[in-house]
Amino acid sequence: MSTFVINSISTEHHLRVTDTSGRAAFPGKVDIWTALSPHTATWYPDGKGSKVPIIYPMILEPSESWDIPMSLIGLFIFPSTWSGRFVVQGRLQGEDDVVFESDPEIIPPPTNPPIPVPIAVLKMHMKAPAKDVAPCIPFGWVGDFEWSITNVENDKNTAKCIIPTRLELYWSLHQASSGPLLVRSEVLETRVDFASSYPVELLRLFWPQPTEFEGVPNLDDYDTAAAWYAQRAVRVIWSLEIRPKFDSALGASSYGMTCLGGYFDLKRWLDSDVQNASCNSFDLAGVLQLACAVYLNRDGMEPLRSRWVLQEPYGLVPPGSLYGWDEPQDCNNPYFLLKGSKPLIDPTKDPLELDVGRAPFTRRAWVEAYLQMGSDRRVIDVTHCPKGTPEYGSKSREDYSTSHIDSFWKAPEKGRSAMFGNLQNNSAPFPSGSCYTEPDYRLSIRDNKAIDRIGVRSVNSVGTLPRLLEDLRYPLGVRTAVEKTLTKGRNASPPALSNCNASFDAETVCAQLSGIAHAKLVRTSTMLGKDRTRRTIECLLDAPAISLRIDIGVHTSLEAAINTMVYHLAGFETNIDEIGERTNQPLGSISVRTPLSVFWANGNVFVNLRISSSNSITSEEATVLDSIAKALDEYLESSKVSNSNQLRPAIALRQDTPVPTTVKVGDSFTVQIEDTADVASESFGMTDIPDAIVAGGVMAESGNFDFLAAVPRVAVVSLVCAHKTTLYPATASYIVEVVPDEDLLR
Repeated sequence: MSTFVINSISTEHHLRVTDTSGRAAFPGKVDIWTALSPHTATWYPDGKGSKVPIIYPMILEPSESWDIPMSLIGLFIFPSTWSGRFVVQGRLQGEDDVVFESDPEIIPPPTNPPIPVPIAVLKMHMKAPAKDVAPCIPFGWVGDFEWSITNVENDKNTAKCIIPTRLELYWSLHQASSGPLLVRSEVLETRVDFASSYPVELLRLFWPQPTEFEGVPNLDDYDTAAAWYAQRAVRVIWSLEIRPKFDSALGASSYGMTCLGGYFDLKRWLDSDVQNASCNSFDLAGVLQLACAVYLNRDGMEPLRSRWVLQEPYGLVPPGSLYGWDEPQDCNNPYFLLKGSKPLIDPTKDPLELDVGRAPFTRRAWVEAYLQMGSDRRVIDVTHCPKGTPEYGSKSREDYSTSHIDSFWKAPEKGRSAMFGNLQNNSAPFPSGSCYTEPDYRLSIRDNKAIDRIGVRSVNSVGTLPRLLEDLRYPLGVRTAVEKTLTKGRNASPPALSNCNASFDAETVCAQLSGIAHAKLVRTSTMLGKDRTRRTIECLLDAPAISLRIDIGVHTSLEAAINTMVYHLAGFETNIDEIGERTNQPLGSISVRTPLSVFWANGNVFVNLRISSSNSITSEEATVLDSIAKALDEYLESSKVSNSNQLRPAIALRQDTPVPTTVKVGDSFTVQIEDTADVASESFGMTDIPDAIVAGGVMAESGNFDFLAAVPRVAVVSLVCAHKTTLYPATASYIVEVVPDEDLLR
């Protein structure tokens, strides 16, 4: 039997997607599969997708098939029994339905002896994703595709390619959003800043395959489509095979969220190697909002128009399932590990009695979205679900509260109504509202006209530096708790306020624990921003089933480390002042200890330690935190240097790759650092106007930062870097003008 051999598959694409390495291919032609070293070139052997994901623009009119600019190059020896025409067909591995098919081509006359004939397909026809309609939901074909050549006149004559090709192909109505994160009118809406490039991890989670469209009516109608998409997103999050457990010990965010949102650590959320991972309602609201944010209409707007809602205070809850916990299935005491109590408490017992040990949700976040035009927003939520059913978007805020709040103790005659919040939006004229959301609640104390984004701001980055507590209007309960905690933790005799010049290589950090605990390194992740770098080191300790997470933030200024500490403390659902105390031994300039975590700031560095386990951690087991914190703080203290002696990344450009002052539309340019020896590999390029100049993302191994001029504008191009060992951040910025072609040709 003749064998069909594929050498390569390439395509044209227009919409940007950021791959798992942090790089985004520019629009144009790209190889999406190659027979050369397939395990390292274009696809992952672990089944997580392609290294070259592609997004095509969706077709707006109903059609039986879609034309795809996909080229396939191969070889085939045609048997002498074949005649007429042939087509190349592609199917998902193990499926019968044809997804891709080429135009028929003439079979060449036989030769003696038979010789391989080049096969060159320049275009593919794809089976329409839905029958009789053009769907308004983004989707993708992702998986291993099997290819075959078939004789049109006799379909029994067919030959298969023995090697499947891993492809990751998506379709969308619009490029990803790039903000804004701040608006000055209530008729405008803030949006997540993806820098106009979709993170591929979100598409793998939330964009369906066309096989899921079968039986779904009115896929071209946004009312039907939005509701179906939102409900699917809730199901996906609720039923993830590997998912963190709700943090019943502290109620703390583990993925970069505060009570009012923030910069979500998507890579950590999706990393299956993280043991004993935990989350809170802020994290879960973040994932839900990201699902909404990657669904855009042809105008680039969210059909769901999601809003983050924080309620403070929230209240006691009826029995229900906590996210990530298979057991217990009935829980009305969400912080049962913190209280040393039971997950299910007799609901008739007074929760304020000391021996009851039942706690309410102090504060809780969820997402509200438009699932039907012309109606009010509806709640989607997966944190704590009565009867084990998450909120798919069928309830208004009032109905949601009715089913999720324990009305027994809310009744006025019980005298506990002060434990529960109301359902009104908090705003400047009506400050008694318990719900904090856009556009009513304004974050900025100094500028009441500014509508700052409440909710997820971006993913896989640390973004801009958090503002000082006195400049940012946190809800009163959060603000009071954080201020009390900071007062507790201030060191009466703080060390010298100077920079820490320590190496934060994961192995070096773990070595500081020698003699205290054996730490087996599990993973390390690093995220950069213009003013700070965050490294997360996760280990398994020699104590049974105990995980240690070390978050290290390195900043360009000393006060910024305190700001980041405020940011972390604002990520607790519980009142941090009730569980946070001064550490037994002062650490740095300010340090706080909870039963399972330690926070402190020393010079320009902030550190957060957290231990967790699938079982309860005793107070004796938790004392290891004090020893680890003391050792790390001594390590920081021993590295203190003056600001002038701080090790910084050298951002010296090669003379043959300067940043151009002027570039024409359609041209790409590369900036290369002279020496990358002391530059962190996570360094990346960015622009302040992603639609004008497109950045290629993470720095290449060679030190290259790639950019593409797209729209005539003046933009700022920045190289965001950090030192390889000290993680000290530094940014070099340049002004570049993009001009039309004719301006350079005159």
